[in-house]
Order: sequence, then C-alpha cells, then structure tokens
Amino acid sequence: MISTSAPFSPLGEMTSPLYQASCGVYRMATKMQLACPRNYEPVCGTDDVTYPNECSLCREIFLKRAIDKKHDGRCVKLDCTGHLKARNGHETPCTLEYLPICGTNGVTYTNRCNFCNAVANGVEVNLRYIGECFEEIDCSEHKGNNLICTAEYDPFCGSDGRTYGNKCQFCNAVSFSRGTLLLKRRGEC
Repeated sequence: MISTSAPFSPLGEMTSPLYQASCGVYRMATKMQLACPRNYEPVCGTDDVTYPNECSLCREIFLKRAIDKKHDGRCVKLDCTGHLKARNGHETPCTLEYLPICGTNGVTYTNRCNFCNAVANGVEVNLRYIGECFEEIDCSEHKGNNLICTAEYDPFCGSDGRTYGNKCQFCNAVSFSRGTLLLKRRGEC
C-alpha cells in the first residue's frame, strides 16, 4: 500500500490481521537484539511517535506489543485549540478558502477550520499531510524495481502529473520514487 488506513502488510508476513506493521520480515536471535537499517522511511505508531522506519517500529512492537503502525509518514498533529466548539454547540464558522488538508481517515478537508470542526465534533482523525488525499493502491504484488510489465492499457494518474499505462508500471514508478509517488486517480491525468 502506498498510504494506510486499512491493514498494511506489503510482504504478507504478518499472521495477525490486528497489526498493520509487517514485522514478520524481521528475523532476530532475541527480540531485544533487532538491528534495524538506517534508512529514513518514517512511519507513525499508534503511540503517536514517529519511527525512522518500519523495522524501528517493529522493535518497539516486539518490546511493548501495545502499539502498531498507524500510517506511513511522520506523525503530525494539527493544533485545533482556536477551533473549539462554541458554547452554544455550533461549529466555528469557516471561510471558503481552499487550502486542503488530508486526514488520516482519507478525507480531504477544504481547510484547517473544517478539519478542526471535524475534530471538535468527535471525528478520530490526525493530519496525514497538507494537500488533497490521494487514492490508495496496493503495490505489494509488484515488488522491486524494473518490473517487467504487460502492455495492457489501464491508466493510472500519478501525483507527479504523469499517466502510467497500468498498475504494474505505476507500482514500478512508486518503487523508484521510494514511496513518494502517490495515486491521484485511476485513469489518465
């Protein structure tokens, strides 16, 4: 998966559907000795801590077992203290400016005020990133770089504005981008 709101297991190694982190791929003599690479591909834990990579999160999962992967990317919180619900129970009125915010629930909020109103109304959401949410796509069946893809034309529009001929070609580009390329939509750009 490119982004996460559903259970994530790109290598299919986890046996429990409760975990989003793919910890089964990390082998070690004892759980205290898990040596992780130094690559920086941040993931956010359910403890709202940003881990440098999934291996580092798995080390904590092995030690604590009370956390999991919330989503790919850094944990980011948006301060909504200025947008608390008014005493009369009404939402804070928002402007019509379009400064999109993508929530961890996959919803694009038109601006910070609308995002914070959702939080004030009890929606369980954090900031995923600034900008529109992109569609999720599972590239787990297309692992590695330089995949040999069919010529089938089933276009995918990437966040880079390019049209990719099919899912395999798109996933190949995602692999080269180290996960920074996202799916804007299915179809041509």
